[in-house]
Amino acid sequence: DWKGKNGTVFYPDKELTKMPISDVISEIQSNSSGNLNERLVITGGEPLLQRNGLEQLVHDIYEEDEIPIDIETNGTRPPLFAHGVTYVVSPKLASSGVTWKNKWYETLSKLSEKSAQGYAYLKFVVCNEQDITEINYIVKETNWVPWTVYLMPEGRTEQQLNENTERVSQLVIKHGYLYSDRLHVRLWGD
Repeated sequence: DWKGKNGTVFYPDKELTKMPISDVISEIQSNSSGNLNERLVITGGEPLLQRNGLEQLVHDIYEEDEIPIDIETNGTRPPLFAHGVTYVVSPKLASSGVTWKNKWYETLSKLSEKSAQGYAYLKFVVCNEQDITEINYIVKETNWVPWTVYLMPEGRTEQQLNENTERVSQLVIKHGYLYSDRLHVRLWGD
């Protein structure tokens, strides 16, 4: 959202940095605590837009340090299957203003087998009661394992989260999904 339609304008020349993969790896390693339980989370924008660099980064990081890697994606791009990678897929629902494209079902279907193995999760931001109909349809159409589906209340403030938490928790119980809070919003705001 470079244009600020959500309230904040971002400037690509200030927000984006180009680096060789070796420098990215050095940066990751310099920020590592050496904890055996560490994970590397690659998020975006959409990381899979940089597929070639991402593939090399994932290969080099996992081969060198064997750090498990989570790639957060919106599910619109074909996945990169590599050893040590888990996907956290957050498809945008109609309530977010994004128009769903049928080709995205194919991408999610490719990942659904990984969900059964514990290497892919769906995460939906729930804005209203109608979202659950769309969520159930996506889960069914892509043969996704329900115990790897997280519902998260929409909210940009703690008050909004509190208002939506009860409703979303009831949907989780009713449909057999999992609940995820937006802890970052509770701790630091939007």
